[in-house]
Amino acid sequence: PYLLVGTAIGALIHGFLPVSVVQKVGGIPAWFSVPAAALIGIPLYIRTETIIPMATILQSVGLGPGVLVSLMIGGGGASLPEVSLLSSIFTKKMLAAFLISVFAVACATGFIFNSLLG
Repeated sequence: PYLLVGTAIGALIHGFLPVSVVQKVGGIPAWFSVPAAALIGIPLYIRTETIIPMATILQSVGLGPGVLVSLMIGGGGASLPEVSLLSSIFTKKMLAAFLISVFAVACATGFIFNSLLG
């Protein structure tokens, strides 16, 4: 079911999201777009099965590899349901450290991908 949902979201993005919007976002300098993608991805609940079709569509309309990787790591590393569950177990400092770690890894990996593939 996750694969079907991801494919449906990818089809919606492909069919209804104007290419000019994605190209504007993809045209933003990497120093800003990679952290922005990580911040967008962190609150989203993105499973691996759903992000692959979405990333394929986003890449086909011009989003860069570093931005996509940053979005995938941010979404896979932390999500609102996960954070709400962890907040009942972790202290606020530990939860903040977890979120900062996910954000830092997503950004670092995105910048690395941009330098290697961009």
